[in-house]
Amino acid sequence: MTIEKLALSVAEAVQVSGRSRTAIYLAAKAGQLVLRKNGGRTVVLVSDLKSWLENLPKLHPSQAA
Repeated sequence: MTIEKLALSVAEAVQVSGRSRTAIYLAAKAGQLVLRKNGGRTVVLVSDLKSWLENLPKLHPSQAA
């Protein structure tokens, strides 16, 4: 039986998203990504991370290099 994580540490979110730690915190500061506290630990819900990534601006084909 495999149990999928519901929440990730910021370091794990960086690793799985391919975005930087700074980008994660800037998105949170801008209200685009919700970070949560569990005691002294900051976590991001997997569903929130997916939603944030899915809502990043799409690259128009003419902008692709």
